[in-house]
Amino acid sequence: MSKPSKKKSVVGSKEIIADYTEDYVGFSLEFFLALIGFPFSKYSIEPFARSTERWLGADARLHKKIKNFRPFYMQFKRPHAYPDDSTSKIITDRKKLSLEYSPRSIFFKLQPKMKNQNNLQHNVLFKLNSRLRSKKLGSAAYVCPLFLDRASYRSHLHWSGLIQWFNYGKMYPWSFKNINLTTSSSKFMLRDVPFFSEHISIFPHDKVTSANHRYSFTERGRDLCFHSPLLVQDSIKSLHAFLIEELNNFEIEENRITLQTSIEELNKLRDSFESDGMDIVIDRIMDDPVGSWMDWGQYMKDYYDIDQYAFIEWDE
Repeated sequence: MSKPSKKKSVVGSKEIIADYTEDYVGFSLEFFLALIGFPFSKYSIEPFARSTERWLGADARLHKKIKNFRPFYMQFKRPHAYPDDSTSKIITDRKKLSLEYSPRSIFFKLQPKMKNQNNLQHNVLFKLNSRLRSKKLGSAAYVCPLFLDRASYRSHLHWSGLIQWFNYGKMYPWSFKNINLTTSSSKFMLRDVPFFSEHISIFPHDKVTSANHRYSFTERGRDLCFHSPLLVQDSIKSLHAFLIEELNNFEIEENRITLQTSIEELNKLRDSFESDGMDIVIDRIMDDPVGSWMDWGQYMKDYYDIDQYAFIEWDE
């Protein structure tokens, strides 16, 4: 993982690089999701890997009281940008497709294959998304902020979030049925939380043979271009829209993974990867459904830097 610079870097054809890392994005998201998964809630959104068991409390609760869950995957990206007067291929490609590119275009790069990987990260994310969506059991996407400056990122997301939250923080806010945060007199939708509205999610639209590609979009999260170039507008949505779609799907009982079916579904997922020649270096555990899924999540994190989360319904 690259280290953050102290200020924006300018390289090549006026390239601007965000002064924070992917890890910063991931930690911020975990914090905000924790706020809406309050203690003793029947439903929560949790990071779902061995190294994140601490978020869920004691092992007894984790392994005995989960009723069912729905996994989803996020690969956090650090945004880059080019101004509209740049001679970069990002800008020239967008001009050719008549896409918006002013005052600047934000983009991120695909990750090259690392030494411990036998597949490209992008293809793994694509496989996860395709497999889970075909079974109606989850999805996978890139998640990227729309800010380049860490100070602006923190100020806008944190302070405006607190201002919004002040009106609701003293009341029990989580209503799963309506997929929103509620008080006794009003509704507080996910789209009203600045953190969720200022990030975009991009679903990998196809496999690639190399990592020499980019996704670019506007500062408002529109006009998604894959640099071939190719317009793939249907593959982008705001983070709040991504989460709401998944939560709505979770409301449908058959779109959840129960403890009774979890090992079967995990083995099918593993088999689909192994049939593509991907070597899974974790053991199959038949007697610990939740632990097996958390091992899978840890494998995805350690080998491909893809974070597994889950919508969880707890026993009464």
